[in-house]
Amino acid sequence: MKNRLKTIAVIVAGGAGTRVGSKVPKQFLPYKGKTVLEHAIVPFLMSEKVDGVVVVIPEQNKKEFDAIFDRLSSYSTKPIGVTIGGESRQESVKNGLDYISNMEDAIDEWIVIIHDGARPNITIDVIDENIETAKKHKAAVTVVEATDTMRIISQKSLKSKGNCPIMRSETLPRKLVYNVQTPQTFQKKIIEKALKNADEKGIVGTDDSMLVDMLGVNPIMVKGKHDNIKITRKEDLPGETVVGNGFDVHRLVEGRKLILCGVEIPYDLGLFGHSDADVAAHALMDSILGAMGMGDIGRHFPDNDDNYKNADSMKLLASVKEMADYQRIVNVDITIVAEKPKLMNYIDDMETNIAKALDISEDSVNIKATTTEGLGFIGNKEGIAALATCTIIK
Repeated sequence: MKNRLKTIAVIVAGGAGTRVGSKVPKQFLPYKGKTVLEHAIVPFLMSEKVDGVVVVIPEQNKKEFDAIFDRLSSYSTKPIGVTIGGESRQESVKNGLDYISNMEDAIDEWIVIIHDGARPNITIDVIDENIETAKKHKAAVTVVEATDTMRIISQKSLKSKGNCPIMRSETLPRKLVYNVQTPQTFQKKIIEKALKNADEKGIVGTDDSMLVDMLGVNPIMVKGKHDNIKITRKEDLPGETVVGNGFDVHRLVEGRKLILCGVEIPYDLGLFGHSDADVAAHALMDSILGAMGMGDIGRHFPDNDDNYKNADSMKLLASVKEMADYQRIVNVDITIVAEKPKLMNYIDDMETNIAKALDISEDSVNIKATTTEGLGFIGNKEGIAALATCTIIK
């Protein structure tokens, strides 16, 4: 029987991605309307040269991938396999190859195209060029020309400890230097042999092409694109600006303290509520939760829960900030609507408290007070309201 050639993409997404600083692994973070991982997978499903995809994920994130899997099925009917990653990227690649070997269709010769699940900007044309190159030359690696001047240090400098300055280094000719990306594409038997050779010699490579080099197989370079970045740190994620609005109102009663943005205001009436009834902080919490699509404070701090009886709203605000996790609060703007008392002398302290709770600059906090000119229940000194707007970069 004539050999059949089948191409399978292995998307390596088994790492924790701790350098991003998020509780969620970077491959599952939102990115341009989808997750990072979805953007990394979809072009392989759309390529006519790819017959199927195997995704390698962390075991603890099966639930997150299940939601992604349902969405991926709308792009293609191609088979999508999933397997669990290892302790290193190298082990994760091996697990992906093992999954392919156990697939039902017995194929005499495979092309395996390996891609990082944290590279969301890959394009079909780069994928297809990789595959065609590997078919002709056994191995292909995606590269881009270096844009920075690079220096190489001596082995002795590498072994130096502490913060000692590196004394021996030299500039590399930039024309001769390329940055390596993924995808990287190989005939399956070659990458399997390379992984086995590395295991036997106790070598952990920084990428797959390095391991293939050790076999004496020189991967052919395929021109990539500079925007095919690997999400490694928080700064690599593009900012998506969102705005949230919040509103709250509480009635004034006797026997309660009047607290606004964590500042106790001298007055003969205070705001009634389950917590300390800090109407301005509540409006701000609702604006942050709204921007994040996380409902309102009633969902997170219900007024029938004794845990929040007389609670300090500034501590609740700090909890809302923690919910934001990897998102950055850029600025907040609060308007307090009260006929009495006059609040001008307390605005600075309020702004200081809000900035501290949200861990942002005081310059990013604006608080103002106004009246209703004697109109309505606020004009009758029956209550105080607050409106808040926040801007968040996700």
